[in-house]
Amino acid sequence: MKNGFTLIELLVVVLIIGILAAIALPQYNKAVEKSRASEALLILKSLHQAQKIYFMQTGTFTSNLDNLDIEISGASDKNMGSVGIVGKQTKYFVFYTNFDANGATGLGARRIDATGATLYAFNIGESSKDDLFRCCYMQEKYKDVCNVMGFNTTASASYFSGSLGCFYQ
Repeated sequence: MKNGFTLIELLVVVLIIGILAAIALPQYNKAVEKSRASEALLILKSLHQAQKIYFMQTGTFTSNLDNLDIEISGASDKNMGSVGIVGKQTKYFVFYTNFDANGATGLGARRIDATGATLYAFNIGESSKDDLFRCCYMQEKYKDVCNVMGFNTTASASYFSGSLGCFYQ
């Protein structure tokens, strides 16, 4: 009698491993993305609090994150293309301030891919709707990230340019 496995037995084992991997990998990717989004939202909330403190000290909001009493670990400067607005880029997110024509300001965090394209974004308003948190997704598969993070009230899709939909918290 020979010791070892037959080709059929090996193929069955490989097939079972393949099926388990096909089920587990998407769930793992969702968990990793949720973790990244949680970290970004935590940083964004800290920036929001620092922006409020800055406003209380100076009477104005700042367009420069360097003026805030907070540092984002491992972040480098990122030109946001808007006049005077320099964001902070980490491996997966870009954090920035944004201003509108009425002088209202807010803070944002965009989840970016390797090419720099936005996958989804968080925004906190600083104007008449202070503490209004939004999540907008640019690809359908990231809609779940918004929902899992507690954004479940549908908002206008036109709020964030290029988004498929937005939610409020």
